[in-house]
Amino acid sequence: LGVLGAWGIGLALTLGCAPDDTQQLLSVNDCVGCSLNEADLREAQLAEANLQGTSLWRANLRQADLQGADLSGAGLRETLLIGTNLAGANLRGSDLKRSNLTNATLTGADLLEADLSQARLWSADLRGADLRGSLMWQVKLRGAELQGADLRLANLSEADLRGVDLSGVDLWFTTLTDSRYNRETLFPEGFDPVMAQMKLQE
Repeated sequence: LGVLGAWGIGLALTLGCAPDDTQQLLSVNDCVGCSLNEADLREAQLAEANLQGTSLWRANLRQADLQGADLSGAGLRETLLIGTNLAGANLRGSDLKRSNLTNATLTGADLLEADLSQARLWSADLRGADLRGSLMWQVKLRGAELQGADLRLANLSEADLRGVDLSGVDLWFTTLTDSRYNRETLFPEGFDPVMAQMKLQE
């Protein structure tokens, strides 16, 4: 049964995750539309897994390998993704509201129109990520790497951008109203945080 084993299956059943779905995922790396709510998938090897539309609400995916996985339309609300490898993953339209992505790797990930509201992305690697049209209200990005990320049409209202390097980020029509920045925050040449209605806060 791979990472979970019999104990993990029992836990999944207790917490409302369908055990058959967990077994399917770990055996064939494919579980489209499955119910994996609150599943314990710590350090699971799920690179290139097909998890389209899968419900992973409050699941534990700490340090799991989801590199190149298809999580488009997946429900990842309040999911634990600390140190998780999501490089090149398809997270288009996924629900990541209030998820914890601290130290997660999201280089080149497709987050088009994803909901990252109130998510914790402290020290996350988002270099080259596609975040166009994403909802990032109150997102916490302190220490995150965003070089080459595309934030066009994204909504970062009330986001914490203190100490973040945005100099290489496309901010075309990005909403930054009431988002916080400090003297360590770097912006693209010619960008005016005051005109963008951002708040200076050390």
